[in-house]
Amino acid sequence: MTCSQNRRRGDSSAIADLTRAFDLQPNALSTLIWIPVEQIADCKDPEFRTRLRELADRAVEDNESSMRSLIYRSILLSALGDVAGARKDLEAALAVPADDASKSSRAQALNNLAW
Repeated sequence: MTCSQNRRRGDSSAIADLTRAFDLQPNALSTLIWIPVEQIADCKDPEFRTRLRELADRAVEDNESSMRSLIYRSILLSALGDVAGARKDLEAALAVPADDASKSSRAQALNNLAW
């Protein structure tokens, strides 16, 4: 379902659902990328885009700028057209000290940065 379809229903249910999911599990960062990036990029609803970015900012803050939170926000920023912001987040993610658990996240950040 695209953001415009949600808009026709007369509510902001997608953002409300994402916010509720994030409230229940703030460290379940996949919530941020449940909506395919193609749909986010195609969405022209400024309220939806603003609220999604605010949720991503909150995820980074609540997760103490973890590597995963920065990577996920960078995916959203790129979809929203903020390439400079996405690059900044990926560079910040790569600066986070790595442990064995974060090696795949580091690889994802390097791959995203390359693109």
